Amino acid sequence: MSPQSNLLIVDEQSNLSEISMPAEIQAAHYVGIAYQNEPQIDQLVAQLNGRSVDAIIPVFERTVTLANQLAAAMQRPRIGDLGAKLFRNKLALRSFCQDLPINQPAYQQVTSIEQLQTFFKAHGAMILKPTMLAGSLGVVKITDEAQLASEFAFCQQIAEDADEPVALMAEEMITGAEYSCEYVVQSGHVIFQNLTKKFKFHNDFFVESGHLVPAIVNGQLRQAIYQMMDCLVNAAEIDTAVLHAEWLVTADNQPYLVECAGRRPGDRIVDLITAAYGDDFLWKYCQLLAGQSVSFNATTRNFASQLILMRNQASL
Repeated sequence: MSPQSNLLIVDEQSNLSEISMPAEIQAAHYVGIAYQNEPQIDQLVAQLNGRSVDAIIPVFERTVTLANQLAAAMQRPRIGDLGAKLFRNKLALRSFCQDLPINQPAYQQVTSIEQLQTFFKAHGAMILKPTMLAGSLGVVKITDEAQLASEFAFCQQIAEDADEPVALMAEEMITGAEYSCEYVVQSGHVIFQNLTKKFKFHNDFFVESGHLVPAIVNGQLRQAIYQMMDCLVNAAEIDTAVLHAEWLVTADNQPYLVECAGRRPGDRIVDLITAAYGDDFLWKYCQLLAGQSVSFNATTRNFASQLILMRNQASL
């Protein structure tokens, strides 16, 4: 991409200033918005001054809903209204999946320490998380009743400091191996599937220490995850999008949905998919949202992995 490329970036200026961006991106045309003020789509379209837009691409979690609305106004490929709503709100997704054949943990929205105590007594070890933040921000494990008050106060403060209204949700803790599933959907048809193995640091934080593409799993597990993903794609009326869903797999080979995002995966998983399958995944993602017909290799040519080291673990 060159500085002359017709690239427009729509986001809140405070978010943009926090990101280290290459010169090509810094030279792009910016349209500033304020998420707290419910950006008016008509006004945003007017700010584009009649520019012809080929694709509207959600880069971060916070941009999925806005990208869908803009794409609808400008008649570009998009995820769809239902998917944009569900994949931005973890509680809405849990409620939506309740009546679908998709495994998920017990859950409840919590607004008080008393509700959290009741949930802990019923389900034991749990995860407490904000419903609309990304990057595991504010997500904590609670394994002891003595943690309830402090962890609730911590998560509540994270939610209150967010740029948008955020609730808290308690979930039964499911233990097992962690995977993500990457799906590419075009005009309602699944055209690419992948499983990624996720590795975590052995601490109380939800920070990933590495990934392997493709994940090495048995056929029964792969089929089970893909069947539940297919169910979610159909029920949520997904039109054109990349989905990135996280799964926990128990010792008895049962997958449980953790969450699903309506945008490309982070943590350089895109690069691993490109290396493993021989396709430029990010570029094809852009082509997909530009309405072009794309195809992906169905099989890998090799494995691709990454390992993230803490500074006190090794020296280079």
